[in-house]
Amino acid sequence: MFVIANAIDQTPFDLPWKQRFKIGIQHAGPSVSITTFTNALAFYFGTFTPIPALADFCLFACSCVCVLYGAVLTIFLCIMAWDTKRISSKKTECCGLCCCKEDTWICCHGRYLSNK
Repeated sequence: MFVIANAIDQTPFDLPWKQRFKIGIQHAGPSVSITTFTNALAFYFGTFTPIPALADFCLFACSCVCVLYGAVLTIFLCIMAWDTKRISSKKTECCGLCCCKEDTWICCHGRYLSNK
C-alpha cells in the first residue's frame, strides 16, 4: 500500500487524475506483485516443514499474504482512485461533509494548511 501510494504521489500533479493513477500503478504494480508472489511462495514452501506449529503458521501466513494482495488490488486501489480524483478536483480531506472545513476552529482557521 505504501509503495502504491508513494508511486501515485510522485507523479506530476498537473496531469489528469486518471493518467496520474495509471502511471503510478504501472510503476508500482510489478514490484508489488513480484514481492507478494515471492513472499507467498516462501511461506508455502514453509508448510512442508516437519514441525506442525511452524507448518500451520506458514500456511496461515501464505493465506494472509494472498488475501491481502487481493484486498489491495480491489478495495485499496478503488480508494486510491477516489482520493486521486479528490486531490485533482482540489477538495479537502472530508470533501466538506462535516465540520472540518478549512475556516473552522478544528483546522485552526486554515493557518497550518499547506498551499498545495
